[in-house]
Amino acid sequence: MPDLHHRLNERAKLVSLILSGRSVLMLAPRRIGKTWLMDRVKEDLERTGARAIKVEVAGLSTEQEFLVELCKAIENAQELRERFTAQVLQRLKQLSGNIESGGLAQAAGRLDPRQFLETLVQELNKGESKTVLLIDEFALFVQEFAKRDADAARRLLYQIRKLWQGSGNVVWFLTGSIGLDEIGRRYDMAGALLGIELIPLEPFSAEEARCFFEELQAQKIIGQFSFADGAFGYFVDELGWLSPYHIEHVLKLVDVSNGAASVEQIEAAFGKILSPNFRLHFAAWDEHIEKNFPPDDARAMRVILGIAAQHAGGEVEATYLARLGPGLERRKLLNHLTALVYDAYLVKDGERWRFRSGLLRRYWIEYVA
Repeated sequence: MPDLHHRLNERAKLVSLILSGRSVLMLAPRRIGKTWLMDRVKEDLERTGARAIKVEVAGLSTEQEFLVELCKAIENAQELRERFTAQVLQRLKQLSGNIESGGLAQAAGRLDPRQFLETLVQELNKGESKTVLLIDEFALFVQEFAKRDADAARRLLYQIRKLWQGSGNVVWFLTGSIGLDEIGRRYDMAGALLGIELIPLEPFSAEEARCFFEELQAQKIIGQFSFADGAFGYFVDELGWLSPYHIEHVLKLVDVSNGAASVEQIEAAFGKILSPNFRLHFAAWDEHIEKNFPPDDARAMRVILGIAAQHAGGEVEATYLARLGPGLERRKLLNHLTALVYDAYLVKDGERWRFRSGLLRRYWIEYVA
């Protein structure tokens, strides 16, 4: 099936849930194509007649910044630009006289943020068609906001929960490349996620990866070659984490033209991408733990990954506990392992935790451990 990798099943499920009024949190680690999928879902929703408004909030760290970006996206929506903006501004003037000339983004700074957001959603809810707010990297925003003011971030998250529960015509579609549930536990706001539909996004299957390979060739992004016996299976097994990003960048380095790539040539491509010239392709994996976990947790998780990297089959729980020392409780270890599984570093295989990607394990041995 030529479009198997276009996530048609995932898209259909998301659109069905959203049109039924269910708000969604898509759990999607880095380099897996979540933003591409969100853009396709936006297009699918618009074809049904729904209003779909996408906001990118990575890099934001305050409620004010969040509201300003949301207002800009609403004002950029052609069908909302004039009439809706005028309606909201009129409503805000009724609530507060502190509204002068300008658009929604300017008004956002003049009112209590919670009152402003509630008014905005209430006005959107009056529309005849569904309005879907697609918020990309919402988890990153919540984390950065919580670092500055955990209480305010908690209030915002609970308010959004109240809004998605009470505004049937306004649906929220949230994504994040870090676990919002982990952030919720860390800052005592996990209860705000109750009631939202959790949809995990998995990497490509082997069949989807092959379809993606064929599309890359059709678009002349990679060379024209086939796979010799066993070569594609080796590629899939060694890569492990079949994300579009890593599939593309490894296949670009396969040195064969108009022939069949052997296992040895696939292995040579893996060797090239692990060279210093291509370390940038792994930067997100290298930086993620330090950027998104408290220092003590980050140090423990790096030790865990160093232990896991020593053997392709990983290690059992008792080994990690013994190597990390008596200062780490079992529950804390299991929390770290769970986070590393969610973030696609590790996978639980029977009683062992091992690297999900053989390529990432080799990178870790070469440059990190």
